[in-house]
Amino acid sequence: MKKALKSVDLSLISQLCFSVLTIVMGILIMSFKAFGLLDLVLYTSTLFYVYAFLSLIAYFIKRKDGDYEMLFLSLIHVIVATLLYAFKDTEMNAMLGAAVLIYSILFTCNRLYKIYQLKNIESYMWIVKTMSTILVAFLSIVTSTNLYAEEIVQTMMLGYYFITLGIILTGESIIEIFITEDKFRKILKKVLANESKLDELEEIKEEPVKRKPGRPKKIN
Repeated sequence: MKKALKSVDLSLISQLCFSVLTIVMGILIMSFKAFGLLDLVLYTSTLFYVYAFLSLIAYFIKRKDGDYEMLFLSLIHVIVATLLYAFKDTEMNAMLGAAVLIYSILFTCNRLYKIYQLKNIESYMWIVKTMSTILVAFLSIVTSTNLYAEEIVQTMMLGYYFITLGIILTGESIIEIFITEDKFRKILKKVLANESKLDELEEIKEEPVKRKPGRPKKIN
């Protein structure tokens, strides 16, 4: 277990805690109606401000030279929260859809910059973050297009969005904590080897069966 935990420092723990808090944020949004909080835009913007503060704390805990991912994420939460609060009187359907779209674009740009940094230092996490970013982008497109519906659907969609986002980020953090560079490369080699074997089998199946030449039949 000690080998698998590969120097679990405070930065990785804070990253995992932040990912779990994303799931909590989704659960809170889904619980708004149960607590009598009917102004979804107002309370979502407040939650974004709280989330921005937590992102800032996580940045100072896991701060490393040249790593501004959490700081930019905190700024993104402030921008989205401010837009929601400033345009709270706008039609709720359009406002929530636009907020999720803006959040997703800024979030993806922040992630792409982090992926670029990881790739430059040849860290295996750039592959993991690329795959998770693609999942988040797909999730964002589905959510933003479905927010133009009834109020109860909006609450559920926003809640599911942040719960799913939190699950993706939590899985990413767990991989970073428990999977070492060598172990990841071994797993990747096995996957690629299995794929090449499958391709070879497919090629063998697709090859036409050659018939052996036989003697011509005699015509009486």
